[in-house]
Amino acid sequence: AGCAVAFFAHILLHTLALKFVVPMFGLSGESDGADSNTYQDCSRRIACSWFSANPVYCLRSQYVYQHNPPCVYCIPGKEHLIEVNEDLGLYFNDCPAKEEDYDAPHVDVEAMKDNLKELKGKASQHFEDMKGKATGQLEELKGKASGHFEQLQGQMSSWRMPGFSASSSDEPSKAAPSEDAK
Repeated sequence: AGCAVAFFAHILLHTLALKFVVPMFGLSGESDGADSNTYQDCSRRIACSWFSANPVYCLRSQYVYQHNPPCVYCIPGKEHLIEVNEDLGLYFNDCPAKEEDYDAPHVDVEAMKDNLKELKGKASQHFEDMKGKATGQLEELKGKASGHFEQLQGQMSSWRMPGFSASSSDEPSKAAPSEDAK
């Protein structure tokens, strides 16, 4: 008995939630027009319908009912074969796709050459611009570095380091080894 009460309580709570809670989170605002859209409007845009996707209906349309024009089975890429028959609910009308010319060249070589020349010109101009900017920045850095280098040399010349003679700051002094080292 407890399971039956729990079952019906669950159904009641679930129904109340669907009736009152879910609509609070629903969409609000203007309609997108789907409520006023008719089957005819959709059928004019979309080739595949229950009628044209049902092979048995298409066969019956042609051989049993002998509709003129009959319902044609919808095959992707062959939608243009479907003929309009408003009595059957077929409103889709399309023209065949442009036929591919297999003899035409696949690549327009002259257009590609022109594009490559244009890209080469743009790339070389961009390279020259970047080269000029880099050269200017390099000269600026050289100027700053030489100033810092001269300042650092001036500071180092005033330092006295043990083991170096006063006459030559680059080489350590070579004093004769003492008698204790022998």
